[in-house]
Amino acid sequence: SRFSIKILKHINFLCSIFDSFFNIFFSVAMILIINLIYTFIVYVVEKNLEQKNKNLDNEIKMASVIQQSFFKQDVTNLKGVDIAYYSRAMAGVSGDIYDVYRNGDEIEGVAIFDVSGHGISSGLVTMLVKNIIDQEFTNNKDLELWEILNNINDRVIEEKGDIENYLTGILVRYMGNKLEIAIAGHPNPIFYQKSSGRCVFFKPIKESVGAIGIPGLPVFYTSDYIDFEPGDEIILYSDGVCDVANSENVSFGADRLLKTVKCVIDNDAAGQIENISKQIKMFRGTKHQNDDITVIVLKKTND
Repeated sequence: SRFSIKILKHINFLCSIFDSFFNIFFSVAMILIINLIYTFIVYVVEKNLEQKNKNLDNEIKMASVIQQSFFKQDVTNLKGVDIAYYSRAMAGVSGDIYDVYRNGDEIEGVAIFDVSGHGISSGLVTMLVKNIIDQEFTNNKDLELWEILNNINDRVIEEKGDIENYLTGILVRYMGNKLEIAIAGHPNPIFYQKSSGRCVFFKPIKESVGAIGIPGLPVFYTSDYIDFEPGDEIILYSDGVCDVANSENVSFGADRLLKTVKCVIDNDAAGQIENISKQIKMFRGTKHQNDDITVIVLKKTND
């Protein structure tokens, strides 16, 4: 009948509407479920990454504490000299190496070295290299420093294997009224002579050639000897000092470092270090430190 046909048409229409709503509801529900699953996965991944980053930060802090303890120097009660140092890592562990060699209350020398790169890799290399430098310096007192640098270079190349890091550095041997200095690709130290008032960058008679730890690279190191009288000083530093930049990307620079040293030269070693480090911090301001920083002041006192 016509009535039955109309009813069937209405039923079919309602069913199609219901199917449409069901399909829409199902699609929306699936989208919501997928979003919930995705959100949950992202949350879990972020939590895992957050925990891993936290663990990594803790490990870096622990490595930094271990390194600082390993590098800590006793510079007190040394006969005839006044020594102080400042070292600050760019982040976590440092690629700078500094050492004071002493025998009881007698000083034998100082060293500063800078491993290429930053972070954990260069920090780990410092632990290896510091022992090599220490052994070669203390066990070869009959050799000139240029020979010791050659030995260090050979051993570093052999013992670090495929690690690509290299290093620059300076060895200084204290000889009473003289210093022996050998440089391996490192920024020249500042030398202050009290009798003349001269405060200048030390210039070797012959420039050394080559850093340390690069296989196949020819090197040429030399030793220089300078008079070291009471009141005289030598200031060693890593290149991170001159490379410090401020908010305008202007570098601290060698000239500014020399000017800073001249302004504080009358202070004791600790006072000089305090003032130099303060000037560096003030110059940098809020700018992120872009390299490891180390400064060592060695001042001869009255015997």
